Amino acid sequence: MQEIKLIALDLDGTLLDSNKQIPESTVQYIKQISKLGIRVVVASSRMPVGALPAYELLGITTPLIALGGSYVFIPGNGKVLYNHPMSLPDYHYAVRLLEEYQTYFKVYGREYFYIRNMDERTRLFSQAHHSPGRSMEGKSLVFIPESAYNLFALDIADELLSFYHAAIREHCPQLQVFAEGKSGLGLVDRQAGKENALLAIKEYYGLAWKNIMAIGNECNDVGMIKIAGIGLAMANGCEEVKEVANVVIGDHDHLGVEKALKQYLE
Repeated sequence: MQEIKLIALDLDGTLLDSNKQIPESTVQYIKQISKLGIRVVVASSRMPVGALPAYELLGITTPLIALGGSYVFIPGNGKVLYNHPMSLPDYHYAVRLLEEYQTYFKVYGREYFYIRNMDERTRLFSQAHHSPGRSMEGKSLVFIPESAYNLFALDIADELLSFYHAAIREHCPQLQVFAEGKSGLGLVDRQAGKENALLAIKEYYGLAWKNIMAIGNECNDVGMIKIAGIGLAMANGCEEVKEVANVVIGDHDHLGVEKALKQYLE
């Protein structure tokens, strides 16, 4: 079996259980393997501030992949390894399209997420994900006060969802469009994505792909799982991520990550 030197772990639905917690035994095991020289990287779609509590709990010092791979930095010293927000023309087209059909969506900057009107559902999301949000008080999200890194739209009817995918791919070829749950979509710049973020970290450490493992559960994890030497999908993951993974492991509520790491590392 090839030597594993770096492990990239998605957060929600992978490292975090349904209660948004990392099991204590998993925390301790990750601290143990980190002391042995195996680098553990958090790879999340959350904003930096939303991913930091888990990162700090694990006691790691590696680069942090945030905003779906659009932004990579080292929390300890603030060094930025990768920074790729969406281009303004692509972002403006996508926002105007979603607003035309009155679709619920959030836009993520580095500091805040933005939404047209803050409701109770979004407040609960903000609390659960440690992610501060700002309401635009009914105004368009075309012009937000910082760069837009990723966008998530939810609760879209099937026919409209297909239309969005086709329209954005036609008019915004520089955007990646991926499924978000069963009735949503996500957007990041095509030069971003977790696979490109992981590439930046691979080059930073001078590693080979064969020495890198990636574990995730959602469609925006597909790229990094395909490109890693060992790609593992959670049992609770989407079908797309299971199809590209080397192995499907346990789910996030039954120590899936911890058991898989022990299987491959011991």
